[in-house]
Amino acid sequence: MAQILLKIINTALTQGKTPVEWSKGLITPVHKKGDKLDPANYRAITLLSVPAKVFCRMVLSRIQGTIEEHLSEEHCRFRSSRGTTDAIFIVRQVLEKAKERHIPIHWNFVDFKAAFDTVWRDALWKCLLSIGVEKNRLIIFMEKIYN
Repeated sequence: MAQILLKIINTALTQGKTPVEWSKGLITPVHKKGDKLDPANYRAITLLSVPAKVFCRMVLSRIQGTIEEHLSEEHCRFRSSRGTTDAIFIVRQVLEKAKERHIPIHWNFVDFKAAFDTVWRDALWKCLLSIGVEKNRLIIFMEKIYN
């Protein structure tokens, strides 16, 4: 099975075209919290086909090194070996040190509602190009899948 998928991916890369099924997904509502009868308490996730997910993961592995070079050290989300727990630890350490030194501290936390749905995709592709991710078939495929 892996060999068949590899052949499909290699064909897509050499021909510059992905199967149309890779840009289709099944949108499924997932309950977040609160009243299950309130539609606002759900978020939609899109389930892609397994080959499309494998392809996207392959694209990510090829561009991740370039992206990592341009992220600040403080950025924790969507990074290897870093996450919410790391961010919480850092915030607690900053608060503790500020309290010890009697330094006033002000925080501003923003929760972007439906953030993924509101990403300006054209700007995202331009940003990737500006940091050195090559505009090759990989990015073109990602544009097709997510646009």
